[in-house]
Amino acid sequence: MQTIKKFVVLTCATWGMQASIAHADQATNAIYAEKGQLVIHLGNVPDKYQNIQVPVWSDQNGQDDLIWYPVQRSDKGFDLQVPLTNHSDQAGLYHVHVYGVEANEQLTGLYPLTTSVQQKDLASSQPKITITPISQQEFEVDLKLFEDVDEIVFPIWSEENGQDDLVWYPAKKVAPGHFQLRFQAQKHKGSGLFHLHVYQKSKGQLKGLFPTTFQVEKAKPKLTPLATHPGNTYPIGECTWGAKELAPWAHNWWGNGGMWAASARAAGFRTGDTPEVGAIACWDDGGYGHVALVTDVEHDQKIQIQEANYNGHRYIDNFRGWFDPTNPIWGTVTYIYPD
Repeated sequence: MQTIKKFVVLTCATWGMQASIAHADQATNAIYAEKGQLVIHLGNVPDKYQNIQVPVWSDQNGQDDLIWYPVQRSDKGFDLQVPLTNHSDQAGLYHVHVYGVEANEQLTGLYPLTTSVQQKDLASSQPKITITPISQQEFEVDLKLFEDVDEIVFPIWSEENGQDDLVWYPAKKVAPGHFQLRFQAQKHKGSGLFHLHVYQKSKGQLKGLFPTTFQVEKAKPKLTPLATHPGNTYPIGECTWGAKELAPWAHNWWGNGGMWAASARAAGFRTGDTPEVGAIACWDDGGYGHVALVTDVEHDQKIQIQEANYNGHRYIDNFRGWFDPTNPIWGTVTYIYPD
C-alpha cells in the first residue's frame, strides 16, 4: 500500500460543515490493535465517497510519525491494516482521522477517532518462532514469547493422510518465555508440508497460541555399508568405524568413542579443546560416547562434521549441518589432532 506522510493542517483540508459530518458510530466503525498492527474498519462513510484518506499517528512526540493512508471502498466499507512498525512500534494513544476525497481531489474532514495500543499488541511483543533444519531429518524449534508461561507443547504432523502421524512434543524451557525443541521428522510419515501448532499448557488445560508450517525434504534411503578400509577393525556402522574410515591415521583398539581422547593421548597424539578441520571430535557423555571428523569450523561453538551412527544411521554423512559441539547434551568434547 502506498502511503503519504505529511502533517494534518486543518487550513488545507478542513472539516465539513456540521450538517454534513458523519459521526463515528461504534456499530459500523471499529479500530483495534492485534498482532503488531492496527485493524481499522470504517463503515459509515457517506456513499458519495469511493476513496478516503486516513492519517494515523501516535500521541507520543506530536505528529512526528504521521502517515496518510489512501483507502478505496469495498463491499463492506473501508478496511485498513496499519503495521505498528510504521509508527515506531509505540504503545499508547493513536489518532485516526477520516477524510473524504472529493471529485476535485480536495479533502473533506469527516470525523476523528482514537484507540489505545497496549504493549502486548506491539510488533516487538509478538511471538517469534524459527524452525531450523539441523540435518535433513532433524529440526530445532526456537520460540520466544513476550510473556513468560509455565509450559509449551508443540503438536506436529505431516500434511499427508491428515493427522494420523501427529505427535505432541513438550518444549524445553531455556529461559523465561524462551522454549526450544529438537525432533526427528522420520518419526512422522511422508515429507513435504508439515504443521506445527503452539499450545500453552497450564494446570492441565491447553490454550492454542498460533499455528505455523515448514517443509521437510524426502529422507535419503538408509545405506548399508558393504565395504570398509582393510585397516579398519571397528564394527561397521559404529561411530568409531566411521571416524577410522574418515581418518585412517587413527589407531584401532582405542575403545568406545568416549575413550578415544585418552587413548590418543596415550599413543602420543596431541589433544585439545579447539576444533580444527581434519581433527577428530571425541565426546565423553559418561556412556559409550561418540567420535566424528571435523570438516568445517566457523568458531568453537559452530562446526560441521562427518560421522556414522548418528541417531541410528549406520553410514557416514553430515547429519547435523552447523551445530554447537560444546552443548552439554552431547557431553564434553575433546579434539584429537593428526599431528
